[in-house]
Amino acid sequence: MDLYILRLTLFIFLVLDYYDVGKNERILIEETCNILKPSVRPSFDAKDEGTETPSIASPLDSEIKSFQKKLCETLNRFTSKLGGKNCVGPAFSLVQNENRLRLVTLKLSVRGKRRPRGITAEIASNPSDDERFIKILTRMETALAEEHAPFQYLRGFTFLDGNLIHILKPNIRRHWTQTAAMNDADKIIGYLADAKGAK
Repeated sequence: MDLYILRLTLFIFLVLDYYDVGKNERILIEETCNILKPSVRPSFDAKDEGTETPSIASPLDSEIKSFQKKLCETLNRFTSKLGGKNCVGPAFSLVQNENRLRLVTLKLSVRGKRRPRGITAEIASNPSDDERFIKILTRMETALAEEHAPFQYLRGFTFLDGNLIHILKPNIRRHWTQTAAMNDADKIIGYLADAKGAK
């Protein structure tokens, strides 16, 4: 590794440590520098750099897995502090390439019991995946038409369906960052608390 890069890395680490910048704050800084800043700066030219504008490019499967992991971690931390009995784990992720939509589904289970299975990132490339995608969209449409439905707009849609949480958003990177996961978790918890208080 280049000595300059090594020194710069050490300097950044020491500055972050000195100012007590936490793990989540570091994620925010990193994603701002790597995704948002290059996307909004006037000098950025996707054609010259041979790539799409970072914030509107399609997310990688690894980024979706990081989104799911951070969302589940944040929701579980919140529910644990509130004394909740449920925990959340990732179920699956589907993409509908035609409309550039992505659906991520999380599964609720009782805390202390076996947690939901590991992360998968499935691509809706065969008829059964497309049918599953359409079936969930239809359920979301039906819920949207109902009054007091467990449904909320979060730069996309979140639908509570029994022990499943469906999240539907455009399949572009800025909607599926770890920062977006933390923001979504905060709003989902707020919505669940409001819904519980209304009962």
